Amino acid sequence: QKDLVNALTGDTHEEIVNRAPHEKKLGQLEFKYQLLVEEKRLARVLLKFQELYGDLYTEPCLICLDDIHVHAATDMTEIFYCCGGFVCKSCAGDIKGLDKCPLCRESFAVNSAALYKWQVMTLAKRGVS
Repeated sequence: QKDLVNALTGDTHEEIVNRAPHEKKLGQLEFKYQLLVEEKRLARVLLKFQELYGDLYTEPCLICLDDIHVHAATDMTEIFYCCGGFVCKSCAGDIKGLDKCPLCRESFAVNSAALYKWQVMTLAKRGVS
């Protein structure tokens, strides 16, 4: 079928054979160009993300030691306001029934709104968001 389509253009068989390697090389160059364009686009997106949220880095979950991508997804971590530690969502689900923090052993029950605000301010001063 391809030969029939190429024959419709009026090219001879010899011209088609001579053109084939050039068309292959052109296709390879177009593919490399598209990869380069996509790489530059992703670099711009990453730079914009870093400007908004800071550098992307990983820290281990303090319970299971799996890597947590900090700043990548805030819904993937559970922060303990008592000590500023954080764990992954799967470990947070496992410790849901506990009444004390598994990291610092402080009670989860907040006695007052003032105490809660004081804990949040203390964490903010330490740089924990």
